[in-house]
Amino acid sequence: MDSLVNAVKGGADMIQIREKALEDESLSDLIRNVVRSVENTTHILVNGNPKIACDEGVGVHLPEMGDLVSNVRAIIGSNALVGKSVHSVYSAIAAEKQGADFLIAGTMFSTNSHPDKIPEGPDLIRAMKDSGEVSIPILGIGGITPDNARIVLDAGASGVAVIDSVLGSPDPSEAARRLKTVLYDSVI
Repeated sequence: MDSLVNAVKGGADMIQIREKALEDESLSDLIRNVVRSVENTTHILVNGNPKIACDEGVGVHLPEMGDLVSNVRAIIGSNALVGKSVHSVYSAIAAEKQGADFLIAGTMFSTNSHPDKIPEGPDLIRAMKDSGEVSIPILGIGGITPDNARIVLDAGASGVAVIDSVLGSPDPSEAARRLKTVLYDSVI
């Protein structure tokens, strides 16, 4: 939990809780602990569980082959934040039409969490933007570090989603701060 809190102190503005193996009660407890720990300073989403998202007052992130966003909206309401993972232009267009608030597109670069996955690369985001049919924010994911985040942003991403480069760092606050600096520098 300390790494997570320090990442938020460094500028992380969204936390996705991806504990798929936890039972519902344990997952709810974890969400409540995260909410208390970050004191409403960041958006919190739970991975793939709209009922718990609704019960705990957080957003939900859906896998590409998961529930339809429109079905999830019926459970959690129109004001909750809903994101969707996508790996193709077609999936991005479909997710936006279903009502997703944002997309997480990847994989951008090789990553330790999916070593056998061939990265789609930043051109995937560029193709989504060039389609003219994707207007919601797109976050790039997969192997992103402060050293390569600019490439993803230059392709049209609104931001990035990371795990290792922040939570795997000896200083998550500084790692998040470095990424945030790249993001801010891209809009100036």
